[in-house]
Amino acid sequence: MRKSARTITVLLAATLLLAGCVGPVGSGSPAASSAVQTAPGKTAPNGTAEATAEPTATPAPVPLLTAIGAVPDPSVAAADVADPYAALNRYTAAIYKPDREVYNLLYRAVDAMEPSADVSAYSLTAGQYAAVFDCLYSEAQLRFFYLAKAKLGRDGKTVQFTYTTDDTDAIQRDRETLEARLGHLLYNVAPANYTDLQKALAMYQYVCGIADYSGDASDPSTYSPYSILLKQQGICNGFANLMDYALNFVGVPTEYISNEIHAWNMVAVGGKRYLMDATFGAGQFGSATDSLNTVFMDDATRLKNLQDNGVGTDGIILGYPSEHDVKPPACTNSDLAAYNKIFYAWALDIDGNKVYYTDEVGVKRMNLDCTGVESVADGVFPNLMAFYDGILYYIGGDNNQLFKLKADGTSEPVVPDTALCYLAVADGTLRYGINYDGKDAKSLRLTAFDAKTWAGEGATEFPGLAVPRSRSFAVALTFSEPMDGTADWRQYVVLADADGNPLPAHLIWSEDGRTLTVRPKECVADMGSVAVYLKPGGPSAAGGALEGGGTAKVQIEAGK
Repeated sequence: MRKSARTITVLLAATLLLAGCVGPVGSGSPAASSAVQTAPGKTAPNGTAEATAEPTATPAPVPLLTAIGAVPDPSVAAADVADPYAALNRYTAAIYKPDREVYNLLYRAVDAMEPSADVSAYSLTAGQYAAVFDCLYSEAQLRFFYLAKAKLGRDGKTVQFTYTTDDTDAIQRDRETLEARLGHLLYNVAPANYTDLQKALAMYQYVCGIADYSGDASDPSTYSPYSILLKQQGICNGFANLMDYALNFVGVPTEYISNEIHAWNMVAVGGKRYLMDATFGAGQFGSATDSLNTVFMDDATRLKNLQDNGVGTDGIILGYPSEHDVKPPACTNSDLAAYNKIFYAWALDIDGNKVYYTDEVGVKRMNLDCTGVESVADGVFPNLMAFYDGILYYIGGDNNQLFKLKADGTSEPVVPDTALCYLAVADGTLRYGINYDGKDAKSLRLTAFDAKTWAGEGATEFPGLAVPRSRSFAVALTFSEPMDGTADWRQYVVLADADGNPLPAHLIWSEDGRTLTVRPKECVADMGSVAVYLKPGGPSAAGGALEGGGTAKVQIEAGK
């Protein structure tokens, strides 16, 4: 047992008295002043035992929120393309081989919607100009949807442009919307912290979810990603071109595959090649049913799928039809073949690395790489599924009523006594309806978030945040100390719309743990504003808890 300094002093005094060395020890005696505290087992210089005070623990520093900022992503506008020729579709460039200087000159003129361009300094043949024009038309895929025709003047010194409309304000609004939605797809749908498998599934799910197959080949715009993003419908060329552009942008190697009848993609995930058909996955226009069975196919599955759908299997090439047909490399991997059996009634939890689906037994769940298959609810056969915040919602196949699946595998009715045909989750809200296209759908809030409570007393307000509507963006929260990124920060951070409805968001921590990036999973360009809320209590890496919360409103400014 450790003794106090006073106890040691008394014992020492008694010993000295017995030895006849000194008289009674008082507070001012030399013996009292020689009693030194030291650690047990050690001796002081004079041979007496030392005693040590209990060590005092250093408290963890109190973390604080120091800043909230809105960070626009790089612009995808045509005007901000540094070298248009370098950004030209690789298949188009290989086929037409346009003159670089003339192409860039005419590209800038079309971007500015000029009526003509002076080409008197160049000596191109009519065929060379035609090649440049074809490349400009190909840019209608993502940018020049309003270009109707480019024509070389009779004098050979000017190029005249015809546009689809004279309403430049309408074109500017559509361009702004296109840039906002394209930027969202490129930067927010499949963020950098996702694996290639997660990115491929996130892109496929998003594109199939926002658009349907149109089948209206009489409308030239349906061939383009522009139609997919703005009109929410299109045909195979538009789907395949958009997937090729977007997946390569986020680092998933992708190719455009086609024949004279159809187009799809080849993607490389985990060093293995698979075939992906977003057109078939999106389903027919007006249908609420999307499919996963064409997301990761091998060659044999692809050919059978084409035959079953009455699509020709001859003349399949890599890229666009051209004079030199190149056959695509073989796709023989069947590691992800389980997806080929998921036709409908499925839900992805990409952040949780899970996919829910149905088979002849009931609801199943597996990892995104098709391992770890497990039963969730036997005897339950949904027509439609939607997953949000750890809960699976579904429309039952026997009565078309809306249920949610509880953790114990039992079902709880959400909307009883109503036969439903539509189910979707968007912006933290469950939407359900009796029409397949979702018209007149009703809404059900899925969270109990209260913006007034989170932005209450003690929360620091960071004012003055604004971003242009044409740019996707992220919200960055900066902390004074490294924070614990392994914690469930959805308990502490919420992104919400102007009405206080929570929005699904990616939460991404910097390597040093001092910055949390919040990216909306849904395009917010048409919301006018969003707000981020942070409440106290979030843990730091050192064990402290965040003191004080914070909030900031991000104004989304149109026409800028």
